[in-house]
Amino acid sequence: MRWKHDFTTIGKRIMLLNARQIHKRPVKSGLFFWPSMTLPERKKTEYMLMVQMRQVQALYSLAEIIERAGISLNEVYQELADILPKSWQYPEITSARIVIGESEFQN
Repeated sequence: MRWKHDFTTIGKRIMLLNARQIHKRPVKSGLFFWPSMTLPERKKTEYMLMVQMRQVQALYSLAEIIERAGISLNEVYQELADILPKSWQYPEITSARIVIGESEFQN
């Protein structure tokens, strides 16, 4: 449920309210839990979770690459260069380059 309110100190805000009934035992009465956050807070939280998810997915991908039997270091570096941009803020305009000694790996 969206609830608009003009607060005296922080101005107009849209609150997103969710309710869930929490029952006591026996189920004769219940408590209601009302978590709330403003729309900008929710969007920021969703964005931060999306960023963290991309980073965790990149780490899992790297772990899968390293665990492959018979994979060379050069193959690991190349595949890492391929997955790194997917974990960054703007993957569609990002590229990665890994330079180790005379060797260069890029996506």
